[in-house]
Amino acid sequence: MTASAEAPTPEAAEALDPAELADAADAERGADRLAFFSDAVCAIAITLVVLPLIDTARDLAGGTAASYFADNAAALLAAAISFITIALFWRDHHRLFTHARSWNAAVVNINLLWLAGVCFIPLATVIEVGAAGGDALARAIYVGSILVTMIVARFEERALIRSGAIEPRHVPSPLVLGLRWVSVALVAAALVIAITVPGVGLWSMLLAALARPISALVRRRRHA
Repeated sequence: MTASAEAPTPEAAEALDPAELADAADAERGADRLAFFSDAVCAIAITLVVLPLIDTARDLAGGTAASYFADNAAALLAAAISFITIALFWRDHHRLFTHARSWNAAVVNINLLWLAGVCFIPLATVIEVGAAGGDALARAIYVGSILVTMIVARFEERALIRSGAIEPRHVPSPLVLGLRWVSVALVAAALVIAITVPGVGLWSMLLAALARPISALVRRRRHA
């Protein structure tokens, strides 16, 4: 697969001949198709997270709703975390490609790796729910798959910027790019806690909620 030409800005478009404009339009359509394909994969993955819960609800067999929620609390927690995680991944990916004007082979390959991580999360969720309580390996697989997918997303953003696919006026500042690693660091800490601290389990993922306040604090200090 060869790299495509960048789509021009409106000002530069007037100076291009029809052939260059056609190449630029093809490049932008290629980036759009990559984004649409990724949207579809995320939609399927987020659906797969919910399907096991539907199967367990069918086995209620005259039991009460209260007993269902009590018996499946761990599964519901894991599904909720997975649903929110994939939704946040999709939102981040949508932000990345909103201003993408082109793509290249590196971006496509990294994006496919990112999609592989997204697709693995439903499987990791089932492994975590089905494993015996306190199974450190199951938790490592679950939280680790989320962590790896987050890291791949950051490299995809870097690849888009380095290739010139993002319009210059939409390229984040070095501070913003650096702060996007805060959530990665927090999930890495959650992984260590989930593996090493008995009884905490997936509740360690609540650490990820600190990413926004920490980023806001750093921004305030830098602009003070």
